[in-house]
Amino acid sequence: MTQDPTRPVGAPASDELLRVLESVCDQSPTGLLVFDSDLRYVLVNPRMAAMANTPADQLLGRSFRDAFPEFGELTAIFEQVLASGQPLVGMDVSGSAPGEDGSGHVWSMSAYRLTADDGAVLGLAVTSTDVTAARALERERVILARRLELLADSGELLSGGLDQQSTLDGVLRLVVPALAQWACVHLVNEDDGRIRLAALRHADPAAQPLLAQVLSAFEVTTDQVLGAGHVIATGTSQDLPDVTEDMLATLAGGDAQTLVGLLALEISHGVVVPLAAAGTTFGALSVSLEPPAGHGDDVVGAAEALIAQQELLRDVAARAALALDNARLYQRQHRVAVTLQRSLLPRSLPQPSGLDIAAQYLPGAAGTEVGGDFYEAVLRSDGRLVLAIGDVMGRGVRAAAVMGQVRAALRGYALEGHGPGGILRRLNAIVTTLGTSAIVTCLPVLLDLDTGDLEMACAGHVPPLFAAPDGSCSLLPLEPDPPLGVLGTAYGSTRAHLALGSTLVLFTDGLVEGRDQPVADGMNSLCEVITAALPGGWDGTVTADQVCTAAIDGMGRSEGAIDDVAVLVVRRAAAAGA
Repeated sequence: MTQDPTRPVGAPASDELLRVLESVCDQSPTGLLVFDSDLRYVLVNPRMAAMANTPADQLLGRSFRDAFPEFGELTAIFEQVLASGQPLVGMDVSGSAPGEDGSGHVWSMSAYRLTADDGAVLGLAVTSTDVTAARALERERVILARRLELLADSGELLSGGLDQQSTLDGVLRLVVPALAQWACVHLVNEDDGRIRLAALRHADPAAQPLLAQVLSAFEVTTDQVLGAGHVIATGTSQDLPDVTEDMLATLAGGDAQTLVGLLALEISHGVVVPLAAAGTTFGALSVSLEPPAGHGDDVVGAAEALIAQQELLRDVAARAALALDNARLYQRQHRVAVTLQRSLLPRSLPQPSGLDIAAQYLPGAAGTEVGGDFYEAVLRSDGRLVLAIGDVMGRGVRAAAVMGQVRAALRGYALEGHGPGGILRRLNAIVTTLGTSAIVTCLPVLLDLDTGDLEMACAGHVPPLFAAPDGSCSLLPLEPDPPLGVLGTAYGSTRAHLALGSTLVLFTDGLVEGRDQPVADGMNSLCEVITAALPGGWDGTVTADQVCTAAIDGMGRSEGAIDDVAVLVVRRAAAAGA
């Protein structure tokens, strides 16, 4: 057999090469086709015919545009590749094969121009692979990652603070713009059952005023068939995938101006999810969804993304409901606790001639339990005034019970005529017999109204602050004895003088102590605050209550201290009867 001189050594003969190429086309798992220069089918392998759901003999000789007019955009792309010679690699094309009813596919398609040795354009070769399952898996991974991210973020709601408004703001930051164009929360008032707009957020800050104006314009009630009221009444979600003007008119309750505002918000898909916990629906989260982006003609992918959005929304709403319910419970218990604490403190303070006396109590923000801070002012029949401030260590009912007993006993001992040291010795005997292992700090002060002489005794309490008539401040030198609750303690006394025009400030350690502030530094800061609050000389227009407020505000406790704060202020007029 003679070797063909034009064929390289080892290369198959032309008839054998044709058989190999035919096998490649027939057995390839990838769809292959060849167009001529007019985009007419020249070759279609079985895999490509299967993906097109059309026999090859029905395609050969036909143009791609005639065979598949629904793929006009793809035709234009093939024409561009044919004209430019720039190959197309790995482009995803979404759609349905002929004869399939709504069954979406994604094909990864490549195309490159075929040319002869002399550069003449012969046609176009196209390869295609069905990547529907792979792309679905990728979407699932993206959705799962986003889901985990959002759920992780929403988990912070449960471990964060117990302030309802900050929780609401956190919920809306999660939802907008990640899941919705805008969102709002309606809550049921516990006192009267009315539904109020509690919070709202728009992805476009410029549209926020319009959203607030529209949502505040109409009342939400449980007898409405659409929106938050209906969801709160039924406890079930409401999905409105195609919001019409008639729906918005129903929601607006016939108010033309409100309808105009709702239309301006361009709501296309609304979802309302109940906020429920412990079997009670107490609110609703309403959102305006936008169509999922990035899916083009991939109807299946868009639907999956939309379903994932709604599932995420329900998950976030469930966690938000729990966080909001915790905040509601905390606030309810905190109100009860503060009411109890205030009921254990004096309802009023005596106001002897020549003195201005005021006190303020600020509950701590660290929890719902009551604290043990207390103060007292008792005017005795001998014309002397007993002032006292103290703190029961710990929190809760036990601390409140001890505080109530100590304060009542202190008042009784003061009225019996005992001095500060005698009061502390008797209080110590009571505290040590309570059987609660209570530790109590206390600072009683005896003031002679005629002379301004002071007698003080200290059971482990922070010393008082003295402001001279010119406003300069200092801490009174006072060596503290052990707190109440320690057996065998003897309490001595210290004497001082409250001159005309002077101010005495008693306080608990919550005013001057913080996580990052030692008591000594806090007391120095308090001196500066009081100096700034008082004029450089006696001014009767500055009241004792204003000094209390200045102390609390100046020490940054008005925004919520970690510990309870009690302040008791006495100002002595510059002249008798002033």
